[in-house]
Amino acid sequence: MNLKSKLISYFSNFWDRSKNSNTLSFLEKILFIFLCILEKIYLISFKLVSYFKKKSGNKKVNFKVISVGNISVGGTGKSVFAQFLIKNLKQNGAVISRGYGSNLKNNLIVSDGNKIFYPATVIGDEPFMIADKLKVPVIVGKDRFKSATILENHFKKISLNEKDKSPSFIVLDDSYQNFSLKKDFEILLLDARKPFENGHCLPAGKLREKDISRADAIVFTHANNESSEELLSNSSSLPVFYGKHKVSNLLHLNKKNVDIKNLLSKKVLAFAGIGNFSYFLQSVKDLNLNVTKEIEYPDHYKFSEQDLKSILNSLKEDNCDCVITTSKDWVKILPLLEKIKNWQALPIYVLEIEFAFLTNSERIRFLGLVESIF
Repeated sequence: MNLKSKLISYFSNFWDRSKNSNTLSFLEKILFIFLCILEKIYLISFKLVSYFKKKSGNKKVNFKVISVGNISVGGTGKSVFAQFLIKNLKQNGAVISRGYGSNLKNNLIVSDGNKIFYPATVIGDEPFMIADKLKVPVIVGKDRFKSATILENHFKKISLNEKDKSPSFIVLDDSYQNFSLKKDFEILLLDARKPFENGHCLPAGKLREKDISRADAIVFTHANNESSEELLSNSSSLPVFYGKHKVSNLLHLNKKNVDIKNLLSKKVLAFAGIGNFSYFLQSVKDLNLNVTKEIEYPDHYKFSEQDLKSILNSLKEDNCDCVITTSKDWVKILPLLEKIKNWQALPIYVLEIEFAFLTNSERIRFLGLVESIF
């Protein structure tokens, strides 16, 4: 684990422990006080930057704009929820992503819904995963307005018999703090297990901000084991929904669906580089699989040949029978696997996760609310 990874791991643990000052050492208490001072500076800067972005942004485009975001750093399942919207709304959709971890300097259409033009190492893991799974247009770039313009121009040029594929809405992935486009519907995702983390913003906590009032709807993710009454007390008078992330498939080499029963007697090595490794690990264990080795990488981690070699060596050295990872990590290790002779015989499985509301009535109510914008 490199220095950056160690710092991320330390502060994630530090922020969690800061909820109870008794768990902090004397020096850590001093550090936390210092971070709280920096937090005030951060909040002033954040409000100023947001003010000027709102003044110069909120540009209209010829698509309905649905924003999915959160108020904290780390994973709340934004990309999985974006996939839910694309699959369940009746109209054709497209996804605009910032492309965190990509090497792109310009805004580009990276998939037209039929073909993906760049590998995950160039466009980022999440945009590639969405384009590969959903077969919808995906545009990546820091300037969301420019991305929407590129999408609009692309579909102006296509032939008339392909016009029915033109999207009528776009999903902005991770954009609660983005003000470049006028949004028709703002969805705020909160992790039900710790929706407001330790109550502090960066660098004293994981929150980017505390304002939830801009949302048109709040969706609590991972809410299947949490008290809805307690969550509701923090959610203002906004429409509130409760959902969970559940396993949809387990695929061998991301292709062939396998019966989980065939792996129950196997020793599993689980690895991932995502925002919430503990949830991925719990999802594997909930399948009654025997996880004997865990390897955690930072979110959006760029795997090297050495990393893959280390994983495969651990498979042998720790006497594991198979490897399980995420869809997001699979798209990054595949180009490395393809360099290995007979890689198709490797026992590597991909855990697919999907979002679901806790009840069908919640699902119908939510989709009706979003579709009212059309």
